[in-house]
Amino acid sequence: MLFDPSWKPLLAALMQPPASLLLLILLGVWLMRYRSRWGTLLVLLSTAGLWLMCCVGTAHWLQDSVLRPPPALTAAQVRALTRAPNQPATAIVAYDLDFPHTLSKLAPRAAESLGAKLAKDPEKVRFMAM
Repeated sequence: MLFDPSWKPLLAALMQPPASLLLLILLGVWLMRYRSRWGTLLVLLSTAGLWLMCCVGTAHWLQDSVLRPPPALTAAQVRALTRAPNQPATAIVAYDLDFPHTLSKLAPRAAESLGAKLAKDPEKVRFMAM
């Protein structure tokens, strides 16, 4: 086998920032011995990338350009959502198929109120198991 899966968490941690940029800085310092310009350029670019990743402005720009969050609801939309009667309950998304065990792990009041809602009108509750 070419790739041992047990190395996956370590490689994932090394590829994510800031570890990847710190490794590039070390590579640039090592390259300075043989190719001074390439090593210096790599150190400067990696340091600039590390600095940009620490800036709030970069985070906001990435959030707006990459994630594209939906616009906030207007007051009229919020009122329309709160007035809508007979709407189905919010979906319960569970990552495990053992729903009773998950329900018992909830806080007692939350589990009781959820159980009461399920007992009252089970058709309105949509359960999704993933």
